[in-house]
Amino acid sequence: MKIFLLTIIVLLISCSKHQSILICGDHKCVNKAEAKQYFEENLTLEVQIITKNEKTNYSLVDLNIKGDEPKIKVFKNKNKKIVKKLSKDEVKEKKAELKKKKKKYKQKKELAKKEVFLKKKNKINTLSSYNSNDNSQDICIKLEKCDIDSIANYLIKVNNEKGYPNISLRE
Repeated sequence: MKIFLLTIIVLLISCSKHQSILICGDHKCVNKAEAKQYFEENLTLEVQIITKNEKTNYSLVDLNIKGDEPKIKVFKNKNKKIVKKLSKDEVKEKKAELKKKKKKYKQKKELAKKEVFLKKKNKINTLSSYNSNDNSQDICIKLEKCDIDSIANYLIKVNNEKGYPNISLRE
């Protein structure tokens, strides 16, 4: 029983997630909202992983002896980036800026929704005006004989009198 509990604890500890820091430009991101906004603007976001037991010396002999396992590639960053830590006042300013940008984004989104709604409403109005022409009335009233041949001849005659539509116009 003790061995079972000990193995579970070891597995949980070994499967734990590493701590990471999101870097927005030259400083640590204040919160996830700032990281998201920074990513939307620049399409890049750096993640710095913090490990407690970081191995600094790698034995190339040990790495090459293991034939079946995939080879590990080690890259050392020669020019390490210096990351600033923001003061409390700067953090408050960043959060205030984020709130302002979020409000502006919501307002733009609402305006875009209203514009789309108005465009759809205008399209519906134009479509209903097309449908209110003489075409929507009963054709049999205009014809003496209401059979399929006379209706087909009438529609062909009406369509031949119409001009071609102007398909080069764009909305």
